[in-house]
Amino acid sequence: MSPAILFGLVAAVCYGTANVIARFSGRSVGVLPTLVWSQLFLLLCASIAVLLLCARFEGDLIDWAALLAANLSIIAATACLYRGLATGRLSVVAPVMASYGAVGSGLSLLTGEEATPVLLTGLSLTVVGAILSALPSKTRTNSKTSGVWLAAGAAVFYGLGYWLQGKFVLPAFGPVPTIWLYYLNSAAVFGLTAMLRRTPVLHFGGAKDVALLLITASLSGGGFAAMMVAQADGEIAIATALSSAATAITVVLAFLFMKDKPDWKGWLGVAAVVAGIAILQLAAG
Repeated sequence: MSPAILFGLVAAVCYGTANVIARFSGRSVGVLPTLVWSQLFLLLCASIAVLLLCARFEGDLIDWAALLAANLSIIAATACLYRGLATGRLSVVAPVMASYGAVGSGLSLLTGEEATPVLLTGLSLTVVGAILSALPSKTRTNSKTSGVWLAAGAAVFYGLGYWLQGKFVLPAFGPVPTIWLYYLNSAAVFGLTAMLRRTPVLHFGGAKDVALLLITASLSGGGFAAMMVAQADGEIAIATALSSAATAITVVLAFLFMKDKPDWKGWLGVAAVVAGIAILQLAAG
């Protein structure tokens, strides 16, 4: 199994589980405090990795500009996603956000990444299945409360950010510096936002809230690190498409632990994701 497929799947599992936990953390602790503390915790972890691996930060002006643009895009996407998960409907936010796989893969293919018909079939099945797997069973919903616009923003910004990272940032800096610089930027942005909005970030309901924060941070950080490794060999379209299968993971977890039974569209989407992954593995082999 190629690194892009293996670590793309790891990213999907981490992100899919984090989506479920972040919903509870955002409602219990608050969206902005969750973001502030999770980014600070992950910045600490990334700093330890930088020191242990003696990572070097080398790049020209264009590389640094691309890094800043990618980081700001992913920061904006993360804010949209967490806000949407906390205030909107999971069944609406998850499938719309999953379309970032189409955005990122499309940008990658448009900018020169090679793709065979078999690979395109696998990518299409994976992305469509990710979206289909979490479509709500009822089509009527209030767009003001569903979180659809926040999810759409997350999809566009995630797709753009991951493409920029895979295309420009990772080749220049490598995975560890890229991860550290992202969490440095995100911790600064969310921390400054909390200060300007005077949002209290030190109010916790007890050990449960702290545990939710740590689990959310660890899963999202694990997914992000896996995503960087998956993209390191330049297979951006595969890595991005597979990571978007996180929605299928979310649907399965919601069914197993939250008694949220998907309809036929959900199971069809999960099946499409599995088929897409199998085809991608066939194309890679």
